[in-house]
Amino acid sequence: TASCASEDYDMYPNIDDLLPDPASMRASGAEDATDFFRDVWGDTPISWRVPPNTLRSLREGFRNGDVAELVSRDCRDESNDVYDDDDVAEMLDRTKPPLRHTLSLPFCYAPGAHALRNSVLRMAYNAPTLAEDECDYDAKEVRDFVAEDADEKNNAPAHRGCDKSSSAKTRLRFANDVDVGMYASPEGGVEASWHYDANHNVTVQLYGTKTWHVSPGRRGGDKNVNQSRGLRDATRNGREAGDVLYEHLGKTFTLTPGDAIYVPPGTWHRVVPKSAERPDGPDDEDEDGKNKKNVGGGVANRVCLSVDVRVANVPRARWTCESVFHFMFTRGAVFGERGRFLAAVPPHAAAEQPKPRASMDSATEIGDGAAKRGGVVTQRLANLEAVRYLSNDSSSEPFWYPPRLAPYQPEMSEGADLRAELGFLADAFEGKEKWREENRRAGMYDKDATVAWHPMVAADALFGDCEDSEGPPCVLRLRAVSGLTNMEYARMSILVPGCVHVSCSSLDCLNGAFPEEEKKKRRLADVFPQLFRDDDEEYVKHAAQDLLDVLTWCRYLRLAPPARTRGAKRKRRGAD
Repeated sequence: TASCASEDYDMYPNIDDLLPDPASMRASGAEDATDFFRDVWGDTPISWRVPPNTLRSLREGFRNGDVAELVSRDCRDESNDVYDDDDVAEMLDRTKPPLRHTLSLPFCYAPGAHALRNSVLRMAYNAPTLAEDECDYDAKEVRDFVAEDADEKNNAPAHRGCDKSSSAKTRLRFANDVDVGMYASPEGGVEASWHYDANHNVTVQLYGTKTWHVSPGRRGGDKNVNQSRGLRDATRNGREAGDVLYEHLGKTFTLTPGDAIYVPPGTWHRVVPKSAERPDGPDDEDEDGKNKKNVGGGVANRVCLSVDVRVANVPRARWTCESVFHFMFTRGAVFGERGRFLAAVPPHAAAEQPKPRASMDSATEIGDGAAKRGGVVTQRLANLEAVRYLSNDSSSEPFWYPPRLAPYQPEMSEGADLRAELGFLADAFEGKEKWREENRRAGMYDKDATVAWHPMVAADALFGDCEDSEGPPCVLRLRAVSGLTNMEYARMSILVPGCVHVSCSSLDCLNGAFPEEEKKKRRLADVFPQLFRDDDEEYVKHAAQDLLDVLTWCRYLRLAPPARTRGAKRKRRGAD
């Protein structure tokens, strides 16, 4: 983090600097394309050139191609650990003859990588939502919404907090797990054989030449893939058994320095390093005046180097399963007479009453009630309750979307542990004022509004040792890792000023096991008392309001207006 503190990340290219203009998209096969995210994203593999100044700045942002420096200073492994000197030496040795390995380093935090990642995160953070993103329909509302006139649906305004539903960047509102990686090959290095990935991939060639073989279209792969797979890998399930590569229908793209390529999820591709070149970093001479980088071969001598930006692909089916699993398994489903589902309760309450056996081996005979164990859940009942939950017909537990991504501050982050100050996030939220006003008008920011915390997110508040005039600063750590797939959906820490530390501690109690004394702290006035106390300074109220805005917009918190504001009949979706 010390090297990050002195960097000016605005000097390096962001994702907008990399993306193609309409003419480049159409020339590469995306017919009638006018916007990358609307017309290309998720559908069509294309290639284009970035401007010369963008290439030059990218090279500077990735240490001018010095692979040893990139690996030792900027790259992390899957556990977010740095590589030590022995690791770096071993990696570089493997790129030399006869092995000629390609170094695949998918987690890079060079200055240029921070700029690219943060620009995508800012897009996702400010991506508008759509009216149809609301899930708490009753059956009649669903029928009415589907039956609306096509023109009316197309022209329906967006959901709260945004101005236009037609923004192509709306696609990023559920983006997940943005990473930047680097791939370094020696002259004639080992290729990446046919495979597809479960992410969107924008790659830019910085040094050397690579040939990309891509098989696009419906026969080129499944765009709804959940996992990456190599062509030579053993099939893991029936869906993968149906994967077919039609190599003769594919395209070939040759990438030289300054060329870029976009490959959608599920698209078969093969990448072959062709030529390498001398990186343009400063010479490193020994005592005899010889250039050390020309000694020993491998990527320390000449390198074929590319960098990529990856955005994870999350199929709708996956998130549906994640939600059902967490609701039925983690929160503790409670069944009553005849096994009928009664409610979903927090873990502390589930321990106070008999919990039915819900494992596949629970029943021992037909009609097994297992009264002493609280009953037995049959598969039919579990299936029915999953449907009731998804239709919001089983309990007060609403359907939750994944948390929204947010930008971060590299100077205070540590690899994959992203951190940001509350003021930074508030300033980056472009629609904050509109979001705040609409929540107030809807009664969401009323003192008696009910506060609910995202059930899949663990939050804890860490208080610093040094105090300012208002108390110790607080770090609100937010983490969401699926208990079903081990997928990470949130990993963010927010540095909150000491003046709102009560909110941090209250939020900490809203998730997990509710302490007895905190059970009643579900009203907005209890969780964010600074907003409603007359004796608090204005800057304290502003900080608390910023925290509330950020957490609700990012889908960590959900507010329900008090009962007195719910009398009016709900408007049909798309109505003003």
